[in-house]
Amino acid sequence: MTYRQIHPRDNVAVLLRAEGDIPAGHKIALRSIAAGEAVIKYGDPIGMATRDIAPGEHVHSHNLRTALREHETYEYVPAPLWPLPPRDGSTFEGYLRPDGRAGVRNEIWILPTVGCVNAVARQIEQAARALAGGAVEGIYAFEHPYGCSQLGGDLENTQRLLAALAKHPNTAGALIVGVPIGLLTAVFLARFCPKGLYRIMKPAVSLMAGIPSVVYGFFGMCVLVPIIRPIAEKFDGSGNSMLTASILLG
Repeated sequence: MTYRQIHPRDNVAVLLRAEGDIPAGHKIALRSIAAGEAVIKYGDPIGMATRDIAPGEHVHSHNLRTALREHETYEYVPAPLWPLPPRDGSTFEGYLRPDGRAGVRNEIWILPTVGCVNAVARQIEQAARALAGGAVEGIYAFEHPYGCSQLGGDLENTQRLLAALAKHPNTAGALIVGVPIGLLTAVFLARFCPKGLYRIMKPAVSLMAGIPSVVYGFFGMCVLVPIIRPIAEKFDGSGNSMLTASILLG
C-alpha cells in the first residue's frame, strides 16, 4: 500500500495508488480511530469518526462527519449606527460641464473616425501642443485601427466608443477628424435623411465601409488616375496627386 502522511500529527494518510475498492487520492487510517474521535489531516481535525475505524481502512463520508454542530441558532444584532453629521457642502477642484457632470481633467482630445487619418490626427496634436502651450492640461490624439472594413455591430461598437470619448467630462473639447464626404454622409444620415432613403443608404454605406482600403487604392490607380492625369498634366501635375486621393478617400 503506497500512501503519504502529510503532517506528523495526522492519523490518516493519502493513498497514492488505488488499493482494492479505495481510489487513489482518498484517505486511509494510519491507526485505530475510535468512534467520536477527531480525524486529523494537515495537522488539524477535519471531522469526527462516526464509528470505529481500523488501521488501513478507507476513511470517507461513510464513516466521517463534520465536527460542526448539526443544529445551531444564530441571531443578527447589528450595532447601532451613529447619526451622520450634516453635509457641509464639500467640493473638489474639478471642471463643471454644461450638462452638470464634472471632470477631473481639462484636455482636448483628437478622435479619428477611421484609422487611415491617424497620421493627420498626430500632426494636429503636435501642432496644437506647440500653439496652446499650457492653456490646457493636455492635447491627445486617440489613434486606432478601426472604422474602415467594419460592418454591423462591430462598426457600431466603434461609433459608440468614439461618441462616448467625445462627450466625456474630462475633455474640454473634442476634435473629430475624418474624410470630408464620410463626415457629411454621417451628418446627412443622422439629421436630414428621409426615412425611406435611410433604409437604402444605411446598408449601402455600411457595405462600402466594409470594403478593405486596399481595394479602394486599386480602384483609384486603375480608374481615377487615368481620368485625372490628362487634366493634371495641363497644370504640370500628374494623376498621382492629392486631388485623386481626396476623391478616393472622400
